[in-house]
Amino acid sequence: DWIEPFNKGIARVQINELYGLINSRGDSLLPCIYDVISKFSEGLALIAKEDKCGYIDEHGKVIIPLVY
Repeated sequence: DWIEPFNKGIARVQINELYGLINSRGDSLLPCIYDVISKFSEGLALIAKEDKCGYIDEHGKVIIPLVY
């Protein structure tokens, strides 16, 4: 439904009001299952799903799990 411009080879995408990440080849780094994926700041982005928050790095790896 929506894709932002690529930054460092990664873009946020939205499908059916849920967010995910793709790389510049179009490969999925994170599936579109998150209610929120913020823009990256200092190498991390906030993710949220079902009222829980966590953080991912610029490779789509979960650094802080969705437990808070």
